[in-house]
Amino acid sequence: MSGLTPHLDTMPTNPSAWCSLFEASFTASEGADEGQAIRSLAENLLAHTRRADLNPCWLETKEVVVAAICLTRLTFAQETGPIWLLSPVAVHPDHWKTGKGSTLIRAAMAHLRSEQAAAIVTYGDPGYYGRFGFEHVAAETVRPPHALSMPMGWQAKSLKDGGLSGLSSPSRAVAAFDDPALW
Repeated sequence: MSGLTPHLDTMPTNPSAWCSLFEASFTASEGADEGQAIRSLAENLLAHTRRADLNPCWLETKEVVVAAICLTRLTFAQETGPIWLLSPVAVHPDHWKTGKGSTLIRAAMAHLRSEQAAAIVTYGDPGYYGRFGFEHVAAETVRPPHALSMPMGWQAKSLKDGGLSGLSSPSRAVAAFDDPALW
């Protein structure tokens, strides 16, 4: 996709616009309350997550952010390498169904693989994330930080051999995700 600039593992140059994208995307798909909640989550992630535990990614065209992802560390007692949580993911409603979200997710996964990450997990629509090789995993296999309200949405993708081993041990998310209501 020409004219698109992916930004991987760099802090947003305009945090307000970056967070506004999450609000616009989730407001359009889930309503104003969810849009505001996800914007607050994105702001909290940027403001209060250690840089080593945060890997923001976004895609822009003509200096307008059109897609964004928060990747944050999930820490397991016995992991075989860095594990990342892919959440939330947003695409501006004007760019839905254009492939921009897919482009960004694939670029982020390639970046994590190049950084020797062991696995990536997400909590969302299995139909959407299945396109990228994510598969449903039981909470006993890859333990989430809190009880899941929708267990079928818990999915993982190994990025290296043995990447999912040791993930049945207790896990810890970054502070912004340490809220049972999000799970």
